[in-house]
Amino acid sequence: MQVTNVCPFCQSAGETVEHLMRDCGFVQQLMSKLNLPATSIQVAGPWKNWVASYFAILSDRCKRILVVLYWLVWLSRNKLIHEGIKPAIEKSASFIVAFIHEQDNLDRVLDGPGASCESFWQAPTELVVKFNFDYAFSLRTATTGVVGRNNLGLLMSSCSIQHENVADAFMAEALALIKKLNSGAVDRSLICPIVHDIKVLSKDFSSISFCFVRRGSNKAAHALAHECRSFSGPCYWVEEAPAATMVECELDRSRLELV
Repeated sequence: MQVTNVCPFCQSAGETVEHLMRDCGFVQQLMSKLNLPATSIQVAGPWKNWVASYFAILSDRCKRILVVLYWLVWLSRNKLIHEGIKPAIEKSASFIVAFIHEQDNLDRVLDGPGASCESFWQAPTELVVKFNFDYAFSLRTATTGVVGRNNLGLLMSSCSIQHENVADAFMAEALALIKKLNSGAVDRSLICPIVHDIKVLSKDFSSISFCFVRRGSNKAAHALAHECRSFSGPCYWVEEAPAATMVECELDRSRLELV
């Protein structure tokens, strides 16, 4: 197997941690685009010492940007090597800004008045199946995880679905969707066809309700969405799910037994 240690971005230096995360032209352009302070700090020793010193001069928001930037650089590096997809500065910077904006939206939504006060998963009543859903977002691709359980907390079914070209405000839109489904008013927004279809399909159920819940009560669906990000298409399971999701389901069941 042919192995090379040349930086896949610039092809002009060895691929060390220091080069990939600090000195590479691609990374420096990206940091400049995001208005991060210049990286002229000189620190002896391992690269982690430099990172610690650099973090010390950054604002809290810049620290968040840098962490997401490092994650994206590594992700982009792997995509370039394994898939031949070369990242663009503008698109990469936009993704980082959108990702942090999404986190801010999520914090506001989950702490806002529209969220349920549940701190952990609550079982439905007998003869009712409760479906939780969540998503994982990466480079304008969202993976939705759906987990259905009965009143005993037993897993009935689960599925994961990929969505391409998804806007960055996905969670805020999810909350808006829940509000629209619970409203009797005529919806004239961009998602009105989705709202209409769901309401039509809801008529086939003898009873159905929609509720937005906090992270603590949605861990199984969250785990499923993250586990299935690398899947190439929709997947469905009956009375089972991938490993991390099964663990969360069992933890939820154990909490039910303690109540």
